[in-house]
Amino acid sequence: MAVHFKHSIDIAKPQAAVFAVLDDVSRTPQWLSRCTKIEKLDSGPNAVGTRLRYDYVQGKRPATMEGSIAAHGPPNHIAFRYNDKMFDVTIDFLLSTAEAGTKLTQTIDIVPRSIMGRLIQPLIRRVLPKQTVADLEKLRALV
Repeated sequence: MAVHFKHSIDIAKPQAAVFAVLDDVSRTPQWLSRCTKIEKLDSGPNAVGTRLRYDYVQGKRPATMEGSIAAHGPPNHIAFRYNDKMFDVTIDFLLSTAEAGTKLTQTIDIVPRSIMGRLIQPLIRRVLPKQTVADLEKLRALV
């Protein structure tokens, strides 16, 4: 069974400005707490299928996931898919007009691929909401 979490915030900036920060994967470590680097493996503008390498910290150890851009519809939709031997992860961002600028909704789905992934699922389920809310607040301040 997947871990699923969805959270929305309002950002007092236009959709294009919020989308630009999400689309510039080199800036992701500035707001995503566990991310140390996202490397774009394909040249050219971002598009569906653009390959990515996501480096992050798992506990105190570095880890890497391979991935790609799963949806790319400026200025209102971008999604990423990553996987490794333990998990398949989908991170989806929907942007819509809000009274004060942009409503940003992030949906995260984490599907375990291994016994170890299933074993640590309860921990992920507990930690993910607080971490996601804090990271989106950092994103709001960054835009």
